[in-house]
Amino acid sequence: MPRRRLRKPQPLANATTVRAILAEIRNHFPSLLLKKDREVVNFLRAALHSTSSEASFSRFGRRSRWARETLLTAAFIAQQILAERTHPALSLSSFVKHHCCILNFPADVLAALESGQITLFEAEHLTRVRAGRLGLTDGHQARQARAAILSAHLRSNGTAASLRVRVNDLAGVKAAITALLLPDDKETTVAALEAEIDAYAEKIEAIDYSFLFVDSLTYIVQNMLLVNPDRLTDVDVDRLLAKLDDVVEVVREAVAKSHATVSLPSRRG
Repeated sequence: MPRRRLRKPQPLANATTVRAILAEIRNHFPSLLLKKDREVVNFLRAALHSTSSEASFSRFGRRSRWARETLLTAAFIAQQILAERTHPALSLSSFVKHHCCILNFPADVLAALESGQITLFEAEHLTRVRAGRLGLTDGHQARQARAAILSAHLRSNGTAASLRVRVNDLAGVKAAITALLLPDDKETTVAALEAEIDAYAEKIEAIDYSFLFVDSLTYIVQNMLLVNPDRLTDVDVDRLLAKLDDVVEVVREAVAKSHATVSLPSRRG
């Protein structure tokens, strides 16, 4: 059983701070009339896209309603604001793709995140347990499911990876819920559901966690051909190279443990 990593401070992992940053960005562009938070988020998404796309006109797709110069300026200003508020500086990409999603989290997930029970990564996975995805009739049942999964996760001192596994098997969670949820008897329902999730969690904890290692490598391999090298920036390459030595070393050690007679070639460059 892997030991859960110690959490690092997440200064932007709360809705109040995210809204404050969005308001600060909005104030830099009063003429754009960005009244709602979601409008600012859409504006930042367009700004983020402008930093990685070519300036040339394309006949395909819908053109942005904001001028490219405005978007590039917004991206620069937003990155400056993030640099002032975070150390090390949070990238605009991470802020837009992950932290802005906090505003759409269910109240129970947001409470667990802001109280420090779970990390942003864990909260993103827990948020996927929704009524629509589980084929349930109402949000109350989904909240009960999230509460049971979170309770089992915290009691077992689980890792972010183990929480991802639990959430990924939505079919197993759905089967437990549909068999146990009784709207007229909430207390009994929660107790029964927690017992079922605990039993399910024990099966997960008994799994050889090496499959997560293989699963991660498989994800990389499967997505390699989807990467367009022409769209990569120097920053993208630098971020990869900064992590690659550690990844290669871990794989080399894994190969050595698995096959004593096989060695992984050294990476050059």
